Amino acid sequence: MSRSTQWIGLSKTAMKFIDENCIKVPVVTCSTCKHITGGHFLTETDRHAVGMFDEPIPLTTYAMYSSSKHGEVVKKVKEVVQCEPWSSGPMIFTHLQLEDDSFVGSWTDEEIDQMVNG
Repeated sequence: MSRSTQWIGLSKTAMKFIDENCIKVPVVTCSTCKHITGGHFLTETDRHAVGMFDEPIPLTTYAMYSSSKHGEVVKKVKEVVQCEPWSSGPMIFTHLQLEDDSFVGSWTDEEIDQMVNG
């Protein structure tokens, strides 16, 4: 078996949080050519994790709205590395970090163990 970085990424819980809370670019259809644009999340990928061979692995920052008395304010939720257990190479699990430094969509110990040990 060869050694390599195994990108696991976000849990289903984290993906559901993104789907329900983050800003999605509206879908627009051009009236002339019928080309469809939009439908993706408003994101940045200016940070990265590092794999086994120093390869950069992009970490996504998602924009989300938060109500305030002055209207809607854009906040950010960052994908960050939760843990990197070893199984023929690092297995990179990520979760979401809110601006108050709390976490959303973390993998449970049982889910991680199942992925690492099969």
